[in-house]
Amino acid sequence: MINQSHNREGSMYRILIVLCIFLAGCTTKLWEPKPERVMAVDGFYVNKETNDLVVTTRREAFLFPSQQQLGQALMLSREVEFLPEFSGFSLSSANVVTGSIKLTLHEQNPSAELVSQLTALGFTKNPVTNNFLLIREIRGERYTIEGSLPLEKLENEYQVSMSMPRGPIDTAGRVIATPVAITFDAAATVVAIPLFALFAVSQGLLGP
Repeated sequence: MINQSHNREGSMYRILIVLCIFLAGCTTKLWEPKPERVMAVDGFYVNKETNDLVVTTRREAFLFPSQQQLGQALMLSREVEFLPEFSGFSLSSANVVTGSIKLTLHEQNPSAELVSQLTALGFTKNPVTNNFLLIREIRGERYTIEGSLPLEKLENEYQVSMSMPRGPIDTAGRVIATPVAITFDAAATVVAIPLFALFAVSQGLLGP
């Protein structure tokens, strides 16, 4: 009887040790930071008809649909200098990307006309710095680029950090370059961006 009792106690002890090791491993995974990679963003483009925002890197494209105010603000940056900030960008295993973009007006004393434009686009005035800024949370999808997109690139690349999922990532849709359009095959949509209607972000958005 004594031996059986010792055997049971020994078995329970071993089970507890295994559970402790398992839980320790789970806790380590839980608190382990997600891997990150840096995207070299080389182009921002706006579809004037749909207000879709297309962000490109050397091998990838990110489509953010229906970003009317943000798109118009980017178009305004052809004439006005903004300071950009990209934060909290994360990619899911299903190729969904989310993040935050902040545009801050560089000019300290904007004209009344410019203030009116900025207000219409959703800019607000920071009570501490007195700068006008626009903050937008955006959500879109990641695509891989097939071929060379017939679009003008930024003069300098912009580095953006993106949190990556720990597990495998689904195969991304493709961006197929054609002479007159960019086709996103997985979304079954065509984003027509004629070269003369194309807008590339001005030098004010190149940073840092």
